[in-house]
Amino acid sequence: MFGKYSLFIDAPTRIGRSQVPFSYSHRHMPIDISGVNNQLIIPSDSVSRNHALVWPELNEDQEIIRFLIQDLRSVHGTRIVRNSHEFNISSESPTELISGDIIHIGPASIVFVLQNKVLSRHAILIATDPDNTLKGIERDLNDMHAVLLEVGFSRENIRILSGPQVTRAHVWELLADVQKHAVKESLFVFYYSGHGTRDGKLFINPPGWELTPEALHTAFTRISGNRIMILDSCFAKKFIGVGTIENCAFLGASQEDEKAYERAKEGGIFTQAVVRAIRLSLSKYNNYVYVDKLDIEGCRTRFKVGEQNFTMPGNISFTGR
Repeated sequence: MFGKYSLFIDAPTRIGRSQVPFSYSHRHMPIDISGVNNQLIIPSDSVSRNHALVWPELNEDQEIIRFLIQDLRSVHGTRIVRNSHEFNISSESPTELISGDIIHIGPASIVFVLQNKVLSRHAILIATDPDNTLKGIERDLNDMHAVLLEVGFSRENIRILSGPQVTRAHVWELLADVQKHAVKESLFVFYYSGHGTRDGKLFINPPGWELTPEALHTAFTRISGNRIMILDSCFAKKFIGVGTIENCAFLGASQEDEKAYERAKEGGIFTQAVVRAIRLSLSKYNNYVYVDKLDIEGCRTRFKVGEQNFTMPGNISFTGR
């Protein structure tokens, strides 16, 4: 009798047995429900009149950052199946919904589908220099953060680690969080600015600790959707040598036997080229990013956007990464 519902919402939505005004006490509501008219009706005796509430959480700019669900003290409860794992949701606190969740209410199964493109974009930005020899990584981090906001990433979905925060535990924690939220429609950007070793390892904290390309490769394969790895470090191409990943693009500052460079506090030559290329592409191609060529030859960075070529002069002293 009951098939699967697909739930698409952009405002608080009540799920219940009949189309009636809210009778649930406002003091028990997780949010202000005055004026809420959206309702999903499931006509079954096993569904409470006011069974559950689904709503988008907004940031200070009134942008949707995530979707939440809470049981409204229903008689038979609300269950979610996520990645083959089933659990009951609370009536005391909200539960975050992940795209692909199947909400079970009475005899009905409701598939939650995330179609908000901003919410499906995720990024991890890392800049660190345990040896204190680089001057431009903070500029790199700020500029990459700014350009991702310009192309439509939400602040809440850009995860940033810098300085002493860049530990192995923190990096794996952020990668696990992206894995939890990413879906097949997602875009994930991983960016690193710092030192790289000849065998492709990336410096982290405490000094002497490193991220291996093999470990990053494994983490990337577990994340759904389209993925972009951007490494502004020496010997960056070593990452590719581990193996290919479907739907994954790689932008590296150096070949597997080359160094990457920065120009004092102006940032890494490669990162600044990427940022400038994206901004020029956005202005020319109406928010479609197109980078045809971006590489380093000696201390000169050349990149091409559409039919235009640009060069950053290398006549100032550089520091190797």
